[in-house]
Amino acid sequence: AYINRGVCYTEMRKTELAVKDFNLAIQMSPMSGEGYYYRGYAQITEVSDIEANNNDKKTLATIKSNLGKIDNACDDFKKAKNFRYSKSLDAIETYCKGS
Repeated sequence: AYINRGVCYTEMRKTELAVKDFNLAIQMSPMSGEGYYYRGYAQITEVSDIEANNNDKKTLATIKSNLGKIDNACDDFKKAKNFRYSKSLDAIETYCKGS
């Protein structure tokens, strides 16, 4: 139930609520990769697009924040892979090239 609601929150761009639900799902089933995968996916969807110029301090802060979110998401995708959650393989290939 927490996974389904978290996915809905992710689609509605309510990342904080989604992550809370995925955390609960992980607590309930820590040996399942599904919660880790979807928590990573929620974090990836939060990554902001960067269109401003690179010298802007706000842009640099956003880039740094996005890199942290991507790192966290990739950590979750790798945990999901360790639990043999198949969707994690595509996510790692797509988002975690440098990790």
